[in-house]
Amino acid sequence: MSGNSDFAAELRLAGGRLARRLRQDGAVGLTPSQLSVLVGLEGDDDGIKLGELADLEGVSAPTMTKIVDSLERDRLVERHEDAHDRRCIRIRLTTDGRSALRRGRARGTAALAELLDDLSPAEQEVLRAVTPLLTRLAEQGR
Repeated sequence: MSGNSDFAAELRLAGGRLARRLRQDGAVGLTPSQLSVLVGLEGDDDGIKLGELADLEGVSAPTMTKIVDSLERDRLVERHEDAHDRRCIRIRLTTDGRSALRRGRARGTAALAELLDDLSPAEQEVLRAVTPLLTRLAEQGR
Protein backbone atom coordinates (compact mmCIF):
# COMPACT_ATOMS: atom_id res chain seq x y z
CA MET A 1 0.00 0.00 0.00
CA SER A 2 1.31 3.43 -0.94
CA GLY A 3 2.32 5.94 1.71
CA ASN A 4 -0.16 8.27 0.05
CA SER A 5 -3.22 6.11 0.70
CA ASP A 6 -4.68 8.30 3.49
CA PHE A 7 -4.11 11.43 1.42
CA ALA A 8 -5.56 9.71 -1.66
CA ALA A 9 -8.71 8.75 0.29
CA GLU A 10 -9.14 12.30 1.57
CA LEU A 11 -8.59 13.83 -1.87
CA ARG A 12 -10.99 11.34 -3.52
CA LEU A 13 -13.68 12.10 -0.94
CA ALA A 14 -13.29 15.88 -1.30
CA GLY A 15 -13.28 15.65 -5.10
CA GLY A 16 -16.36 13.43 -5.09
CA ARG A 17 -18.26 15.76 -2.76
CA LEU A 18 -17.39 18.81 -4.84
CA ALA A 19 -18.35 17.02 -8.07
CA ARG A 20 -21.68 15.93 -6.56
CA ARG A 21 -22.41 19.46 -5.36
CA LEU A 22 -21.62 20.94 -8.77
CA ARG A 23 -23.79 18.32 -10.49
CA GLN A 24 -26.67 19.26 -8.20
CA ASP A 25 -26.10 23.00 -8.65
CA GLY A 26 -25.78 22.59 -12.42
CA ALA A 27 -28.70 20.19 -12.75
CA VAL A 28 -30.90 20.70 -15.77
CA GLY A 29 -33.46 18.02 -14.94
CA LEU A 30 -31.19 15.10 -15.83
CA THR A 31 -30.00 12.16 -13.76
CA PRO A 32 -26.24 11.71 -13.35
CA SER A 33 -26.43 8.74 -15.76
CA GLN A 34 -28.28 10.76 -18.40
CA LEU A 35 -25.84 13.63 -18.07
CA SER A 36 -22.88 11.25 -18.35
CA VAL A 37 -24.31 9.79 -21.57
CA LEU A 38 -24.73 13.26 -23.07
CA VAL A 39 -21.14 14.11 -22.19
CA GLY A 40 -19.99 10.81 -23.70
CA LEU A 41 -21.76 11.62 -26.96
CA GLU A 42 -20.57 15.20 -27.14
CA GLY A 43 -17.40 14.76 -29.14
CA ASP A 44 -18.75 12.34 -31.74
CA ASP A 45 -20.90 13.90 -34.46
CA ASP A 46 -21.37 10.51 -36.17
CA GLY A 47 -22.80 9.06 -32.99
CA ILE A 48 -21.89 5.97 -31.02
CA LYS A 49 -23.34 2.47 -31.16
CA LEU A 50 -25.53 1.64 -28.18
CA GLY A 51 -23.26 -1.24 -27.10
CA GLU A 52 -20.17 0.97 -27.28
CA LEU A 53 -21.97 3.61 -25.24
CA ALA A 54 -22.93 0.98 -22.64
CA ASP A 55 -19.28 -0.14 -22.43
CA LEU A 56 -18.11 3.47 -22.12
CA GLU A 57 -20.53 4.08 -19.25
CA GLY A 58 -19.93 0.69 -17.61
CA VAL A 59 -23.56 -0.43 -17.77
CA SER A 60 -25.44 -3.24 -19.50
CA ALA A 61 -26.99 -2.78 -22.93
CA PRO A 62 -30.56 -3.00 -21.51
CA THR A 63 -29.73 -0.28 -18.97
CA MET A 64 -28.27 1.90 -21.70
CA THR A 65 -31.36 1.32 -23.83
CA LYS A 66 -33.54 2.70 -21.00
CA ILE A 67 -31.29 5.74 -20.58
CA VAL A 68 -31.23 6.44 -24.31
CA ASP A 69 -35.00 5.93 -24.57
CA SER A 70 -35.57 8.59 -21.90
CA LEU A 71 -33.12 11.00 -23.54
CA GLU A 72 -34.74 10.40 -26.91
CA ARG A 73 -38.22 11.11 -25.47
CA ASP A 74 -36.84 14.45 -24.25
CA ARG A 75 -35.32 15.05 -27.72
CA LEU A 76 -31.79 15.27 -26.31
CA VAL A 77 -30.47 12.38 -28.43
CA GLU A 78 -31.53 10.70 -31.64
CA ARG A 79 -31.00 7.32 -33.20
CA HIS A 80 -29.83 7.09 -36.80
CA GLU A 81 -28.57 4.45 -39.20
CA ASP A 82 -24.84 3.94 -39.56
CA ALA A 83 -23.66 5.31 -42.90
CA HIS A 84 -21.69 2.11 -43.64
CA ASP A 85 -23.93 -0.55 -42.06
CA ARG A 86 -27.69 0.05 -42.18
CA ARG A 87 -28.24 -2.71 -39.63
CA CYS A 88 -26.36 -0.66 -37.06
CA ILE A 89 -28.00 2.16 -35.11
CA ARG A 90 -25.96 5.03 -33.70
CA ILE A 91 -26.89 7.48 -30.97
CA ARG A 92 -25.99 11.15 -31.29
CA LEU A 93 -26.71 14.42 -29.53
CA THR A 94 -29.39 16.72 -30.83
CA THR A 95 -29.23 20.51 -30.75
CA ASP A 96 -31.39 20.36 -27.60
CA GLY A 97 -28.93 17.90 -26.04
CA ARG A 98 -26.01 20.24 -26.73
CA SER A 99 -28.00 23.13 -25.25
CA ALA A 100 -28.76 21.12 -22.10
CA LEU A 101 -25.05 20.41 -21.66
CA ARG A 102 -24.18 24.10 -22.14
CA ARG A 103 -26.84 25.18 -19.62
CA GLY A 104 -25.67 22.61 -17.09
CA ARG A 105 -22.05 23.63 -17.45
CA ALA A 106 -22.91 27.32 -17.16
CA ARG A 107 -24.90 26.69 -13.97
CA GLY A 108 -22.16 24.52 -12.51
CA THR A 109 -19.48 27.08 -13.36
CA ALA A 110 -21.55 29.87 -11.79
CA ALA A 111 -22.05 27.78 -8.66
CA LEU A 112 -18.31 27.06 -8.41
CA ALA A 113 -17.49 30.75 -8.96
CA GLU A 114 -19.74 31.61 -6.00
CA LEU A 115 -17.98 29.04 -3.83
CA LEU A 116 -14.59 30.42 -4.87
CA ASP A 117 -15.73 33.94 -3.98
CA ASP A 118 -16.10 32.74 -0.38
CA LEU A 119 -12.39 31.83 -0.23
CA SER A 120 -9.63 34.24 0.61
CA PRO A 121 -7.35 35.45 -2.19
CA ALA A 122 -4.57 33.24 -0.77
CA GLU A 123 -6.84 30.17 -0.78
CA GLN A 124 -7.91 30.93 -4.36
CA GLU A 125 -4.25 31.15 -5.37
CA VAL A 126 -3.57 27.70 -3.86
CA LEU A 127 -6.38 26.26 -5.99
CA ARG A 128 -5.07 28.03 -9.10
CA ALA A 129 -1.66 26.48 -8.47
CA VAL A 130 -2.99 22.94 -7.94
CA THR A 131 -5.48 22.92 -10.85
CA PRO A 132 -2.89 21.87 -13.48
CA LEU A 133 -1.85 18.97 -11.23
CA LEU A 134 -5.45 17.82 -10.81
CA THR A 135 -5.93 18.03 -14.57
CA ARG A 136 -2.82 15.93 -15.10
CA LEU A 137 -4.03 13.31 -12.61
CA ALA A 138 -7.44 13.19 -14.29
CA GLU A 139 -5.85 12.60 -17.71
CA GLN A 140 -3.13 10.19 -16.56
CA GLY A 141 -3.38 6.77 -18.18
CA ARG A 142 -5.96 7.78 -20.81
